[in-house]
Amino acid sequence: MYHDLNPKTIQEWLQVAMHYLRVEYFVLNDGASVVEDVYEVLEPYVAAGIMEILDMRGGYKFESKQNVLILNNCLYRMKYVSEWLLFADFDEFLYIQPPQTLRGALGEHPDAPYFTFGSLWWSIEHCRPQPPSEHFYLERLPFHWPHIYCIGPKDAGHEEARCINYFGHRKVIANTQLVKAMQVHRTIEPVDNGVDLNASTGHLLNHFQGLLRGDIKMCDKVFPSNSSPEWYIEDWHLAEMSKQARLVGPPRTILY
Repeated sequence: MYHDLNPKTIQEWLQVAMHYLRVEYFVLNDGASVVEDVYEVLEPYVAAGIMEILDMRGGYKFESKQNVLILNNCLYRMKYVSEWLLFADFDEFLYIQPPQTLRGALGEHPDAPYFTFGSLWWSIEHCRPQPPSEHFYLERLPFHWPHIYCIGPKDAGHEEARCINYFGHRKVIANTQLVKAMQVHRTIEPVDNGVDLNASTGHLLNHFQGLLRGDIKMCDKVFPSNSSPEWYIEDWHLAEMSKQARLVGPPRTILY
């Protein structure tokens, strides 16, 4: 965590992760200049015994090389505490196509060292009209790219079958007993024998770039129900997921 984070985005991300993905424990890295309102959102999770906040303040820079250190620190910190670790940012929401669940997907490959996901970019600029103020952001952000994101060779284009490894899969769930070293977007030891939860199955990492910034200007272009932005696909499954998480609310039970 660093700079001007948006407390409402943090609240939405945590509630979706806990109630939809059934994440059991959170480890957050506190960088610098986080507004007090963010800590107020985190307090119920710390009080419930399901969150640990690591103090990374004091000159630390959130750059690529330092992020590798953070990932591997988390990997070894949790190696004998958690079986699986998902490394993700606050503007990334993992979606598992129903009726499948994250636990079910992992259970099908208990000996896999890691899982990767296709990354789908969503617009925070194109929105539906404003719902009531208590609603989460995803509830009015239904527009995404028509294909998953590739950063591979030019001749690969956006063909899903070629969006593999670090070209198309942006985050990893690591088996803490089998993975020995992490990179920002992939494992580096081991490199092979992971499981690709291919986008064609509906298992996706959904990226809302810019959503977590406290000073971001969202919804510059609002579309009524009878119109949509050109080229984008309209899709409400994340909005419904976010709505259900909002209705459940943050944790209230003390676990320790």
